[in-house]
Amino acid sequence: MKSTLIFIICFILLASPAFAVKSWSFILVPDCDLCVEGMGVNTSLIVDNKGDEPLIISRLSLVDSTGIKFFTSPMQEEIVAGDSLTINFILGLPPATRGSTLFYKPCLELLDSEMCADDYTTMFIEPISRLDCVLDEHCEFDSRCENYKCVKFSCDGIAKNHGCQTFTFERIIQLLILVLLGILFFITLKRSYL
Repeated sequence: MKSTLIFIICFILLASPAFAVKSWSFILVPDCDLCVEGMGVNTSLIVDNKGDEPLIISRLSLVDSTGIKFFTSPMQEEIVAGDSLTINFILGLPPATRGSTLFYKPCLELLDSEMCADDYTTMFIEPISRLDCVLDEHCEFDSRCENYKCVKFSCDGIAKNHGCQTFTFERIIQLLILVLLGILFFITLKRSYL
């Protein structure tokens, strides 16, 4: 009888939430070929609940190795044990923490605690100061921004606003009419003073 009672007490204690295991893993997937500091990037975070109880998430944070939270978002999500959840968001890429490498880890705020990944993960982030350009507007009028470098382009017409304005027959006729009207205007103006 005594051993049965001890067994029941041990079973109740081990089955209680205080002894439940909370464990999770993650994969962060930023949608950028070249991730550039300051760029807003569509990002997916896949969280796998490897524990034996549901994870009820009230906030997601990304923390760099200096302890700065560079992303935080309130949410109300539940992941049942053994299941996964994909969270999509736009991430403003922070500066790298060492060289061109960002060391970071995600943290989940649960109902009763905050859980952060044990180890830091890395992401290559190109500092904006190392780039010639991000947009065409950062280049001269006769150049375009290609792979973050200003590249001059050849043009059969006139280079204008990072593009090529070619002359068509209609455009040439329009320009000739404008020139003739200008000449007529000056001739008329000159005769009126005589």
